[in-house]
Amino acid sequence: MTGLALAASVTLIGCERSPSPPPTVSNPVATAPSATSEPASTLPSTVPVATLPSVSTININGHTTIFPAARVRLEEENGHIVALLFSDDPREALRDSYTGNSFYLKMELDITDADQLAQAEWHFQMPTVAQREDSPYGIYLSGRQVQLQPFDVRARFKPDAKGATVLLSGQFEMSSGDKAPAADRGPAQVVPVAAQLSAQVEKKIPGTK
Repeated sequence: MTGLALAASVTLIGCERSPSPPPTVSNPVATAPSATSEPASTLPSTVPVATLPSVSTININGHTTIFPAARVRLEEENGHIVALLFSDDPREALRDSYTGNSFYLKMELDITDADQLAQAEWHFQMPTVAQREDSPYGIYLSGRQVQLQPFDVRARFKPDAKGATVLLSGQFEMSSGDKAPAADRGPAQVVPVAAQLSAQVEKKIPGTK
């Protein structure tokens, strides 16, 4: 078993902390779970944490992987809403010895008001090799031994009384992270990823409640 395959099987139960930047497979196609009910038009100002799942799951290349609970922070940049989707990692995630899974994604949305989240869609395509820059955003497995960066990914949101459900699907480029042993490093692969994440939502936008 390669280092990437081994790392992809690792799971972790998570708890709370504030977000900080964490540090070609053929045939399979990822599809986002479909929504069965109409989304609410506005977001609740506060969400009881007890009503949300204590963990979240993401299907990576056909395998279900467990992460800490999901959270979404809405911010405003240049007149548009940005959604930061991140795992509520434990404090141990700051240590070099941490072996859990985490995610941290920045989604620049096509809306100008946080209350329009139900209509928002996010689509990201990785730039060409010549235009790429190092980025802290992505999915991390086994304490950053494996990194998955968005390659061609879409997301939409379904606000509800608990916060919002994030429907995510597409392809991520999977490669060895900066903490992977040199012997386990290999070429990057593009793999399908899909998730339906129930997330606590908070707004960091001037003038909103």
